[in-house]
Formats: sequence, C-alpha cells, structure tokens
Amino acid sequence: MPDLQLVALLKQDVNQWNAWRKRNRVPMQRPAPVDLGSAKLSRAYLAYADLMYANLNGADLSAARLSGAELIMADLSAANLSSAVLDHASLSEANLSLANLTGANLSWANLGSADLTKADLSGANLRHAILGWANLSGANLRGADLDGAKMNKTKYDDKTIWPIGFLPPPEAQKVTG
Repeated sequence: MPDLQLVALLKQDVNQWNAWRKRNRVPMQRPAPVDLGSAKLSRAYLAYADLMYANLNGADLSAARLSGAELIMADLSAANLSSAVLDHASLSEANLSLANLTGANLSWANLGSADLTKADLSGANLRHAILGWANLSGANLRGADLDGAKMNKTKYDDKTIWPIGFLPPPEAQKVTG
C-alpha cells in the first residue's frame, strides 16, 4: 500500500519531491526508501524525479514521463510502464522483473545490472541504452529497437524473445538452467 501523502507530493511537483528527498537523506548515505508500491501514477510528469531505492512494485506508471529520472535500485517489479517515457533515465540495478514496458521509450537509459527477467519490452525503444550486466532471461523484446544498445555481459536465455532478425552480440552471455 503506497503512502498516499507521498504519492500526492510526487504528483504535485517533482521539484518539491526532490527537495523533500534531499532533506530526508542522511549525508553520505542512500536516500530513505519510500513506499509507492501499487501507486496510480499513470500519465504523471515525473521527469528528473529522485526515485532511487523507491518501492514501485506493481505501480501504474503507464504513459508517465520519467525522462532523466533517478530510479537506481528501485523496485519496479510487476509495474506497468507501458508507453512510459524513460529516455536518459538511470535504472541501474533496478528490479524490473515481470514489468510491462511495451512501447516504452528507454533510449539512452542506463539499465546496467538491471533485472529484466520476464519483462515485456515488446515494441520498446532501447536505442543506445546501456544494458551491460542486465538480466534479460525470459524477456520479450519482439519489435524492440536495440540499435546502438550496449550489451556487454548482458544475460539472456533460450526463453528470451528477440526482435526478428536480431542476433545477440558476442559480448552478451547466454545462461542455462
């Protein structure tokens, strides 16, 4: 259950949200985790929002504008991010397992070490995205644009669905079992 006061603050003004996050951060430590699990943030303007370490499990972020957002180590498992705009967002080490990212714009996003296990990325724009060390096991990338994507040590398996004609680069790692 999300903290409804925090959801309201986030929806109201990203600058006020970011200021609140800074005020509630212990110097030299990670920001305090916030519970936004299952929050209804569809179509919200959250560009450049500080959502590091946030619990957004099962949240509805469909068509949300998250350009340049900081989502490092955020839990976005089973979240609906269909048609969301996440260009230039930082999603390193984020949990996006079972997330719906159909038609999302992830161009130039940093997804390094992110868990995208069984995520639906069909039709997503991943042009120039950083996918190094990310886990794409069982992910659906049918129709996704991976032009220029960096896939050093990206993990995938036999259940990963690639765009037609796409061959994983040799620097990606096929895992078994």
